[in-house]
Amino acid sequence: MDMFIDRHAHTTYQWMKLAVYKNFTLADVDDPTIRDAVRFDSIGSKTLKARMIAAVKLAELDMCAELKGEKYVLVFDGVTDACEHSLAVFAVTKKGARFLALSTFMNEQSMTVDEHIRFLDMILTQYGLLDTDLVAIVCDNMETNKAISRRIIAPMIGCAAHRFNLAVREYVAKHSDVIDKVATLMRKLKTVKRIALLKANKCKYKPVPMHELRWSGLHRMLKRYKQLHPFLYLFERGRDVDRELPADVPPNDARRFPIVNYLPNASEHCCIMDLLEDMELLELATKRLQSEDLTVISARDIFDEVLVDFPQLKNRLKGDAKIVESANFESAIVKIMSGEERTLTSEERVVATRLRRNPVPQRQSSKKAQRTGKASQPKTKPNVGRQKRTRTNSQSESEDNLSEPPAKRKRTPSEVKAAIIKRAKTREEHKSAFVDLAWIPATSVQVERLFSLVKCTLGYLRKRMSAETLESILYLRMNWDLVTNEIVSKSIKTAREEDLEDEEECDSNL
Repeated sequence: MDMFIDRHAHTTYQWMKLAVYKNFTLADVDDPTIRDAVRFDSIGSKTLKARMIAAVKLAELDMCAELKGEKYVLVFDGVTDACEHSLAVFAVTKKGARFLALSTFMNEQSMTVDEHIRFLDMILTQYGLLDTDLVAIVCDNMETNKAISRRIIAPMIGCAAHRFNLAVREYVAKHSDVIDKVATLMRKLKTVKRIALLKANKCKYKPVPMHELRWSGLHRMLKRYKQLHPFLYLFERGRDVDRELPADVPPNDARRFPIVNYLPNASEHCCIMDLLEDMELLELATKRLQSEDLTVISARDIFDEVLVDFPQLKNRLKGDAKIVESANFESAIVKIMSGEERTLTSEERVVATRLRRNPVPQRQSSKKAQRTGKASQPKTKPNVGRQKRTRTNSQSESEDNLSEPPAKRKRTPSEVKAAIIKRAKTREEHKSAFVDLAWIPATSVQVERLFSLVKCTLGYLRKRMSAETLESILYLRMNWDLVTNEIVSKSIKTAREEDLEDEEECDSNL
């Protein structure tokens, strides 16, 4: 098949792949050593950059055709780096997720709700996405995002991973005293002499400090404390303090006290071990929430199983918690996916109208009401008492668990994992008047992964990369299946035409 592929297109395609997937800088394209190492023809960095930008514009046309007429969910999140705030946007349909944009606001001095809506409207217009096809938005449980949901009149699915992190952070805050002591101990142990002492006694572990921004670092720190505990006797007589301290160090600074002051006693050690067991259960839940194919009902199953062992987290993890912006919409999705559509309340039926296979237009329903002389009502009158009794299995189990006192022995991570899997297996396939909702994401973790990819792409060698070049590389990386030999061939032609136009413009200015 190589004889039917244009040589220039094949060369450009392979260099693009190296720049996008292997994080090659554009300067590496001009490096003679790298040119000799690869088996492709040589190409200039400026030429490759122009063809990549042209390929992005051509791929956008194919994406517009793919998204046309499809129901979609808008997933977005913001990131601040180097004093610049950017917003990343994905569109998720039943065909999969598509990366749309990563850009700063048009007015960088304003980060209001209006500026967010203006930016999202610009992105939707660029790809020809209609407001009528918007099913919901998925984002963090922030007040700004909730205001966006109200302004654009679209249901909001709060990121389940973000919601879980907030719940765990509140739970961990109650054990701040013992956590601070272990964190200080880790900082004290992280010196050259003390690490050398551990190595001399055949300890293969090094102290791990806690990351202040993420609670997942707490699990790693407590796990490392358990591994280092048999060697802490080496520091029972450690009374040395740091001698050279800055003048502005406060009196209660840990560097003014010996390490022996921060060795946990027997009671504190028991508290640390109990907290470590809790962290292992919560770590299992947060890892499952990071799955790319996580559905709304799967997230609900995880929350319900966590509430069995941690009922004190109900203020964050309950289905009708205060933090949930569109509780009726999320509850409707859970009931529909579990085959319990008959238990939908009147409010849930209203918000679930956009999820029907063949939604009834309002005009038809109003004409029918005029012919009958009655308002459109369900065949059976709503029975308040009956609605209170008809609950989903997940809701009834979680509420029953909340009413009971917590068990003395918490389950192991393997038992919790088996319980979550069992919930999904007990559901049977059923015919529904609603569309398949398995494609609607429950988290915005794909945006978080994009931010991690941005940090890897920039690194310390690419700090001066322009925003346009960065977005082009990310666009090609996330939507690489759209990049074909045909698009690459067209991008070569487009880049040449743009170069000729630039040359003609320069000649006219002479």
